[in-house]
Amino acid sequence: MTARTGGDRCLGAATVAIGLGWIVVIGYVVLGQLPSPALELPGQRVVARHSQAIAPQGWAFFTKSARDPVEAAWQRDSGGTWRPASSGPHAGHNLFGLDRASRAQAADLGVLVAAVHAARWAVCDDGLVDACLARAGAAYPVTNPAPAPLLCGEIGITRREPVPWAWADAADRTRMPVTAVRLEVAC
Repeated sequence: MTARTGGDRCLGAATVAIGLGWIVVIGYVVLGQLPSPALELPGQRVVARHSQAIAPQGWAFFTKSARDPVEAAWQRDSGGTWRPASSGPHAGHNLFGLDRASRAQAADLGVLVAAVHAARWAVCDDGLVDACLARAGAAYPVTNPAPAPLLCGEIGITRREPVPWAWADAADRTRMPVTAVRLEVAC
């Protein structure tokens, strides 16, 4: 066993000090973002004010609100039934996120939704997708301007509010109202 030198002790102390410093910084940042924290660090309000001046978006910059409506694309199968046109969750079977097709499809969907006037959406309180797309009327013609479009032909788009948190236990039995529109997408 070798004796520790003074340099090793200094390096260890510096590592611990830097680690503790980062823990304090992270604590101030996290607690500064909370709406009403139960714990308040000394000087936290001043630090929060300065950090919000530098990065006013806070954590919202990195996340999508869970309260935003969920939009989905649908295509008809040979039997006339509407089936999800989604290429699946991004992290699921997409080579650990390396295949960007599901992200590109979401961008396509966003462009198509932006091209639809609010008056064209059919409102369905029963939450049944097939019935709502049938009530949506004739397909509205739009053009998909993407260089490599993923959504083409007759597409149904639905928009549904997420199930409220208070109803989470009944989410599988709850049908939220849905709005729908049918598009004839030229690519």
